Parts: sequence; C-alpha cells; structure tokens
Amino acid sequence: MSLRLPAGRFLVVLLLINCLYAPRIRAEEFSLRSPDKQTHVAATYAISLALSSGYRKAGMSKTNAFWLGMATTFAIGLAKETFHDKTFNKGDVLANGIGSVGGSLTFLVVGF
Repeated sequence: MSLRLPAGRFLVVLLLINCLYAPRIRAEEFSLRSPDKQTHVAATYAISLALSSGYRKAGMSKTNAFWLGMATTFAIGLAKETFHDKTFNKGDVLANGIGSVGGSLTFLVVGF
C-alpha cells in the first residue's frame, strides 16, 4: 500500500494549531510537573508511537507513517479536549502536542 501524503502540510497545520494556543498559556496553566500534564504527554506519546508503527506495518513509508501518526494523535487529543471535557484547557493541548511529537520522533529514530 502506497500513500503519498503532503507531510509538510501536516507539520504546518500542527504548528499553527499549537501556535494558536501556546502563546496564550499562562505559566500557571502549564507545568510538566503536573500529574495531569504528565498523563497527557505519556498517553499521547504511547498512542503516537503505536499509530506510527501501525501505519508503517500497514505498508506506509516511514516518513508518511511518522507524519500521519503524529497528526492523528494530535487530532484525537484536540477533539477530546474540545468535545469531551467540560472546559477547554490550552495546557492540555500543548501537552498533547509534546507527546504526539515525542512518540512519532521515537518511532522515526528507533524504528519500531
């Protein structure tokens, strides 16, 4: 299965979404020492790593699997924060972005 994805566009969209939220986050809203933020980072890290690996095993190129795993995970986290939670927390979105990027980077570097 070969699928050509505009990988650069995914990166631009992710960066724009994060840029919309990150500058407006006050210091008290975001701390990686917070158990809530650690949970967001760990969960999205694991999901991103699993999705990137799954996409690769499904036949995608390593680069496309990297981008799609990261983008899918970030989109899931953003949707959860937008529609599931009672209040929208920009710090949680930032933590999801960190975990999504970290999991996909681990996949890219280590190559699970």
